[in-house]
Amino acid sequence: MKRVVFPLAGKWRFGLDLMDTGEDEAWFKMDFIDDSWLQVDVPSNWDYYKAELFGYAGVGWFRRSFIPCEEWSRKSLILKFEGVNYSAKVWINSVLVGSHEAGFMPFEFDISDKVRFGEDNLIAVKVDNIPSEDKVPSSLAGWWNYGGIYRDVYIEVRNYLYIDDIFIDARPIGDESQLNLRLKVANRTSEVRCVKIEANITTPHGEIIQDWSQDPRLSLDAEIPADSCGTSETEIRVKGMKTWSIEDPNIYVLNTFLKTPEGELLDTVSTSFGIRSVTVKNGKLYLNGKPVRIKGVNRHEEYPASGRVDQSDLLESDLRMIKEDLGANMVRIHYLCESRFYDLTDKLGLLVFAEIPFWGIGKEVMMNPKIVENAKQQLTGLVNRLKNHPSVVVWSVGNECESNNEIARTLISELIQFVKEMDSTRPVTYVSNYIHGEDEWCNCLDLGDFTSVNGYFDVHTDRFNEVLEKIQEENPGRPVLITEFGAEAVRGIHGGIQGSEEHQAEVIEKTWNLILSRDYVMGGIVWSFTDYWHQPRKLGTVYLNPVYFLHGILDLDRRPKKSFTVLGTLFKGN
Repeated sequence: MKRVVFPLAGKWRFGLDLMDTGEDEAWFKMDFIDDSWLQVDVPSNWDYYKAELFGYAGVGWFRRSFIPCEEWSRKSLILKFEGVNYSAKVWINSVLVGSHEAGFMPFEFDISDKVRFGEDNLIAVKVDNIPSEDKVPSSLAGWWNYGGIYRDVYIEVRNYLYIDDIFIDARPIGDESQLNLRLKVANRTSEVRCVKIEANITTPHGEIIQDWSQDPRLSLDAEIPADSCGTSETEIRVKGMKTWSIEDPNIYVLNTFLKTPEGELLDTVSTSFGIRSVTVKNGKLYLNGKPVRIKGVNRHEEYPASGRVDQSDLLESDLRMIKEDLGANMVRIHYLCESRFYDLTDKLGLLVFAEIPFWGIGKEVMMNPKIVENAKQQLTGLVNRLKNHPSVVVWSVGNECESNNEIARTLISELIQFVKEMDSTRPVTYVSNYIHGEDEWCNCLDLGDFTSVNGYFDVHTDRFNEVLEKIQEENPGRPVLITEFGAEAVRGIHGGIQGSEEHQAEVIEKTWNLILSRDYVMGGIVWSFTDYWHQPRKLGTVYLNPVYFLHGILDLDRRPKKSFTVLGTLFKGN
């Protein structure tokens, strides 16, 4: 049986819970009357339901009903949420099915035994986006803390025997492509089950490159214990497959079929992948053995008048603008994005610097076991979700934490090793901004596969150069990536003053020229692609606007500043 996806996007009821009394008052009950609540579209951010809700940090509730088919009664029903910010508790027909914490990570619950088939069922979701130091991110500062169910929601209907996970390590070896496949099958029945796994490799258009009849290693027999999982591995080599690269992003598809020994089809999964290798050495990132100078932009998943929800189909135009108009080759983002983002970067040939929102964590908070566990859970989710995307070439375990101490060094080392044990095919790094003096000097710069630093020195590139030379003196020959640089600019303000378009362009040009002058610097990633809403900071800070940051080379409406043209000229010229 092919998996069935039952969509739950669309109209939901939404109610504010200002005093957080909804759970005590049983707002999750089927007989609770929600007629007075707002009717809203999901996915969406509650910041845009009403003007008064922009920036609301608190509790809100979502409710809707659905009717599952009678024929699904002997299947497994998995309720999936692609993104809820920040934490969620979920009830089905007045029964709590689970909770989840981490606003950018997908999660799911098995609701097979909670559902009434052929009749109305109720989903109730309590959402909480209250900032707190024991959350990752804390949302006490940084990007806007949009609330609500802002990514897709659906029920996946599948057999109790199903393909649970696939990992494809595909790299060029001479004139061949070597594919190491790891296939995980789940058995949610009470008996040991024997299965057959068969696979083929096709182009995106369905043209078969290799299948189990041509190579018996693409056909595996497995015995899966009751209520457990089994993993099978195989390695094949194939001639004639093209590599994935920035200039020529070739994509292939692994189609995996799970069958009974008699040949009955139980499940099928199609997984896109690309053939490429990624290494870091001699001050450069190498893709398929060829050096790449990193020319990137940092981007927030944010859109005008809709928050984190792309209601105007801007995502693809953004990415095309980044590659085609700017001449950039990498995008960095502080958190897991919607799945379409990575499908498009694969298709377009854009490299991705993938990171979890372990941002701005202080030394004392790092000693909180809950924080460490949350970071590891998010790293697990990041790697599991993105590991087959050829465009994803770097894992980052965090950004701008208080890293001038041994507590941070111990934890960052632990997180880097944690990722390497999950995936050894990509470099791993940590991003620091502790580079501004002896008391604020990061002692994690030698961890990971290369050093990543955020450098904001305005036009004073001589000071930035001193910092880079110090890093190199401490770690001779170690590659460095400038993961953030830039300045603020108000679109439409001109002249030789801070905050003008000309000043921002000057900072970017001077910093990029410094990057080009150092052979151990792999490249740079400008902050940021667009302006963005920012959590309020205290008055008196250096920022032009404490709630709307103006670092973009475009404003939030995608209107360019002078730096957009200047950066495009720089990137295309070098």
